[in-house]
Amino acid sequence: MRTRFLTLTTALLAACCSNAHALSIGGWGVSINSPLHVTVDLRGVPNPYTQPTITKVQATLDQLEYYCFNPQNYSVAPGKAGQLTVSGADQVKAEDILGKGQATVDFIFPIDDNLQCVNPLWNYLEGSAAAKIVTVNIDYYFCSGDVKTDPDPCFDGEELTIEEKKAATTVSGVCTLNPVERDKDYVPISGQVYDCVQTSP
Repeated sequence: MRTRFLTLTTALLAACCSNAHALSIGGWGVSINSPLHVTVDLRGVPNPYTQPTITKVQATLDQLEYYCFNPQNYSVAPGKAGQLTVSGADQVKAEDILGKGQATVDFIFPIDDNLQCVNPLWNYLEGSAAAKIVTVNIDYYFCSGDVKTDPDPCFDGEELTIEEKKAATTVSGVCTLNPVERDKDYVPISGQVYDCVQTSP
């Protein structure tokens, strides 16, 4: 699946869908899987060839846990908890559609880029990053590009081409995972599911 990362803000991305005239998000969830996996279930999804739609998800990762390795005495210690934001958007494609008007879109976000240890002589343990709290915002739009003439009707380069006045639905929520279960190498165990609560609308 093609995922484009936007430079506008930091956010987590998920996908959404629409009906010919009634777009809605049927459900969504967050789990740890390489290392953060966002799944969005859609309802009322239109034909992606005649009426393309796109979802934009922004997420903030709070209380980001990771571990550092001391090469001098071979010890391991927690890094400084921090905050990270990631963003992305993707068009709903034919392979995402499961049935009449229903689709599921998955996004995987790497979150361990550019993490540093408090002591510069220590090394970040790759793959050890996980957030205890994730705030997610999901927006779903019609794409404004002409499907008859535009091979990429939802994007103009890296910019979204969307009908902003026709945002079908917006969902916000907070997801928590505490404690984060890890293996013997301090890597979060795959498949852990966050407890998510929708905060709006």
